[in-house]
Amino acid sequence: MIERSFSRRTFSLAAMVLSLALLFACSRTSAPIKGAPSNRAEHLLRLNMDSSPPSLDPRMATDRNTRTLIKSLFDGLMRLDADAKPQPAIASSVEISSDYKTYTFHLRPSLFSNGEKVTAYDFEHSWKSALDPNFPASYANLFYPIKNAKAAKEGRVATSDIGVTAQDEMTLIVTLDHPTPYFLNLVAHPIYCPVHKATDMSNPKWHHAAGKGFVCNGPFLLVDWAGDERILLKRNPSHWEGVALDGVAISFVKDPQTALLMFENGELDWMGTPFCDLPIDSIPALKEMGILHSFVVSGCYWLDCNTASYPLNSSKLRRALSCALDRKSLLQLIHQPEETLTYTIAPKHSTALAEDSLRANHERANAPILFQEALAELGTTAADLPPLHLMYSDISGQKALAQTIQDQWKEILGITASLELFEWNNFIANLRNHSYQLAGHFYDPAFDDPIYHLEKLKDPATNFTSWNDEPYRTAITLAELTADPSLRHHYLKSAEERLQEELPVIPLMFEEYRWIVNPHLQGVYLTTLGQIELKWAYWD
Repeated sequence: MIERSFSRRTFSLAAMVLSLALLFACSRTSAPIKGAPSNRAEHLLRLNMDSSPPSLDPRMATDRNTRTLIKSLFDGLMRLDADAKPQPAIASSVEISSDYKTYTFHLRPSLFSNGEKVTAYDFEHSWKSALDPNFPASYANLFYPIKNAKAAKEGRVATSDIGVTAQDEMTLIVTLDHPTPYFLNLVAHPIYCPVHKATDMSNPKWHHAAGKGFVCNGPFLLVDWAGDERILLKRNPSHWEGVALDGVAISFVKDPQTALLMFENGELDWMGTPFCDLPIDSIPALKEMGILHSFVVSGCYWLDCNTASYPLNSSKLRRALSCALDRKSLLQLIHQPEETLTYTIAPKHSTALAEDSLRANHERANAPILFQEALAELGTTAADLPPLHLMYSDISGQKALAQTIQDQWKEILGITASLELFEWNNFIANLRNHSYQLAGHFYDPAFDDPIYHLEKLKDPATNFTSWNDEPYRTAITLAELTADPSLRHHYLKSAEERLQEELPVIPLMFEEYRWIVNPHLQGVYLTTLGQIELKWAYWD
C-alpha cells in the first residue's frame, strides 16, 4: 500500500509501453483493437475505479467515483452540460421569481425503475430527509441556500419548515433564504437526485444491494454489486431519454500498474481519471505515443494547515511555507503543465486577483524573511521549532509530492517535516477529526462558482483547518446575501485577499485529468468540474 504509486512489478515498463504502442497502432487502422465492441456480444463500457463506493444513496454522495455512479443511476431536476452550465433534466422547465428567492420546477413525465412515476413528492422527501439531523449526508451544506435547511440540519427547526413544497405531483416549489445565483448548479449535484419515497420509507436499507430493490430513475440500473470486486450497470429500458450503451461494467483495482495492464490486455475501455489514476511514470511515454488525453479541471490541490496546532497558528509561518515551495518543480514531478500552477484556491476563470500580484506574494525570496518574522511572533528560534507533520494519502503521486515538499522546506527554511501516510478513507477521517497538522490533497468543487472553495473556509466548525477569521466570514456572508453582481465580486475579492494574508490552506495546482481510451468510444464528455457524463456514450 505504501508503495502503491511507484510499485515495480515483474514486467518491464518499457515492454508495457511498447505493447501499448502496438495496440494503438492497430487501432488507427480498420482492424479493431483488442476487446473492441465488434468482438463482444454486448456493448458494455468497461471501466476501472480505484475503490468501491461506500453507498449509492444520492443523499450520501461523497467522493468523485460515487458521484459518477449516482449520476449514472439517478436523474435530478437539472444536469450540467459540457460547459458545466445547468440544463433541464427531470424538470421540463423552471420559473424564478423577481426577487430570485422562489424557484418553481415543473417535472416532465418519467418513471422509476419499479415502474412508478417520479413525482415532486419524491424530491421533497429526498431533500428533507437528507436534512434530518440524524441522516448521514456529508454534503448537506449544499442544501443550505434553501430556507431553514441549515436550521433543520442543526435541529433548530423541524424538517417540515424547510422551504421545499410539492404543490402537486408535477410541481415543486423551492424557497431560498437569500438570492443564490448558482442555485441551479447546485440542483444539478447528485445529492439533489430523488429517491423513491415509498421504498425509502418502507426499507431504509434499499441502497445496500443491487437488483429490483434498488429503485432508481437514471439511464442505468444496478444489476450487480459484488462488494470491492465489481459493479454492473445495465441500460434502463424505461428511461425518459433513452441510452445507447448496453451497460457499464466496473472493476475495482487499486493498483494503477495492474489496471494499465488490464487496458493493454483489452479488459478496459477507459484507463485513467476521473475513475482512477494512470501510473505517474507511464505519463511521458503515453504522451510521446500520442494516445494520452488530458483536460484541466477546477479541482485544486492544496495543503490544509491545522491552525489550531502549534506552530501553524502563525499566519506568517504558513505564508513562509507557501513561499518556500517551487511549484513548477512540483508540477514537473507529476508531469502536469505549467498552466495548472496556482496561488489561490479560486479557479483561474473566476479569481478576482491578478496573477502578477499573486506571484509576487509567493516569491521564494520572501520565505526566509517571513520565517524569521514568524519565529519572532511565536517567541522561539529555528533550533527550538518542533518538527512539522505532513499527512498524505495512498492516491497515485501523493508520496512523491509529499517527499519533494518535505525536501524544499528543509532546503529553504531548514524546517524538518515528517511524512505520514494514510489509506484514503482514514486520511479523510483524520481531516474531519482535525487529527493532523498539514495535509495535501485535491479538492473537487461541487459547482462552478468562486464561492464554493471560498465558502468552505468560512465556518471553523466545518472547515478542516479550524481557521476562524471574522473579516473573512463577513466578506463571504455579504457575498452570499447580495443580489448585485458587482457587489458580490467586490466581497469575494475581499475574501480572496484576506485568504492570501492568512493562508489557512496553501494552494499549489489545479488538477489535470489524464486518460487513455478505446478509440471506438464516442459521446463521453467531461465538465470543468471534473464530472463525466456517460448517458450519451456510444460505440462507433
